[in-house]
Amino acid sequence: MEAINFTLLLIVLKGAVWTIIVSVLSMLLGMVLAIIFLGFQKAPWRIISAPFDVLLMMLRGLPEIVMVFLVYYGGSQLLSNFNINLDAFAAGIIALGLIFAAYASQTLRGAIESIPQGQWLSAKALGVNRVKIFFDIILPQMWRQAIPGLTNQWLSLLKDSSLVSIIGISEIIFTTSSVIKVTHQPFTWYIIAAILYLIISIVSNAIIKRLDRHFNAYLIPTK
Repeated sequence: MEAINFTLLLIVLKGAVWTIIVSVLSMLLGMVLAIIFLGFQKAPWRIISAPFDVLLMMLRGLPEIVMVFLVYYGGSQLLSNFNINLDAFAAGIIALGLIFAAYASQTLRGAIESIPQGQWLSAKALGVNRVKIFFDIILPQMWRQAIPGLTNQWLSLLKDSSLVSIIGISEIIFTTSSVIKVTHQPFTWYIIAAILYLIISIVSNAIIKRLDRHFNAYLIPTK
């Protein structure tokens, strides 16, 4: 492996920081959208739920790279009519957030539906209002059921963040490609990029395991 220029390595490390920033912001936006999508999907009226079923099917059916292009170029063109500028950073987060939301909403839907309806009925019979039932009884169980699926979707989002390099966001792949143009050492720098992705994934898994233990604290005895 060729010698590593540490000035150039610092550039790639800054790209890794931006990868984390883009991924985290996209996940946060995606979770908000996933909850909104779930709420409309669970609406008792088909006139409300049906359009969101179609929307989510479209979001899951489109290639991720097409979604990035649609949001960046299509969104920019639409918003320009209102004198609003959509920059690459915002477009990348919106595109990745929509992709994450399309899958996360179904994970949350499955988690809620796995909770027996008897818990709702029993709590209502005891005079507990629906808001308190949801936040105190249903929500903690929903997260426990949803964490494994959301973990996989977070790792997928982390890898999908490389797609925003095509619209000029300086994440790992973008900065690595820029360094390769200078050094002509593709193998060395792509190995470094791969190691950075693995480190971020390992740290993410460690954090998620702590969250999992927190939500399963009543099931797992404290050591």
